[in-house]
Parts: sequence; structure tokens; C-alpha cells
Amino acid sequence: MPTNLNGSLGCGLRDSDVLLNVGNIYNSRGGGVPQDHMEALRWYKMAAEKGNEEALCFIAHMYETGEGVTQDYAEALRWYNIAAEKGNAGAMFNIAMMYTRSQGVTIDSHELYFWFYLCSTHPLPEPQA
Repeated sequence: MPTNLNGSLGCGLRDSDVLLNVGNIYNSRGGGVPQDHMEALRWYKMAAEKGNEEALCFIAHMYETGEGVTQDYAEALRWYNIAAEKGNAGAMFNIAMMYTRSQGVTIDSHELYFWFYLCSTHPLPEPQA
């Protein structure tokens, strides 16, 4: 399906949303393809390159939990920070939670409060239909 000049597929979806959804299919069980975290990560990274904030958060979560990749809190924090810089409240919340659990960071009450406060000032993403 050809895309419009604005990156939309003409059906309300952006290219990055389609890439994200393919990543979600590979990341889940029962999506019609065998679960493959590395393939999911590849699709998430393509969506992230097109500016998809949710894909950034999925990548960060994979590094945070070690799902399909070597667990790496510093890498998780890096991806969450990229999403947070784009205004993603979920990423801000997850950064705050990493500070509460001292995951890859030293417990720092100022950082923790900063990220929780910042998260509260941004709208949560709308669920996909």
C-alpha cells in the first residue's frame, strides 16, 4: 500500500505503527508466527528509527527484563530516555521505577521524584484499537 507524504498508509496508521505491530506479533505467542524476540527487536528498532515512541519503550523493556537480549539496565535506561525526551509518559514512569529499584542506577530520591513528577505532567498514550 503506498504511503502519503506524511508517512500515513491512508488508513490512519503510520508506517512506524505497522512496524511496531509486526514486532508485537513476533514478541507474542499465538500471533501466527513462532515467537522470536530477536526478530521482534529488529522490527521495534525499525519502528523506533521512524520515531515510534512505543517501540522505544518495548526495546527498553526487553533490555530491562532480559527478554530475548542480555539484560542491560544501562541500555534500558538509554532507550527509555530517548522515549522520555519525546514526551512519552510511560517511559518517564519506567525510569522512575528503575530508580525505586536501583536498577542500573543509584537510588536517588531527587531523580525518582523528578521522573514521577514529569510523568504526571504528560498524558498517557491512547490505547490502540
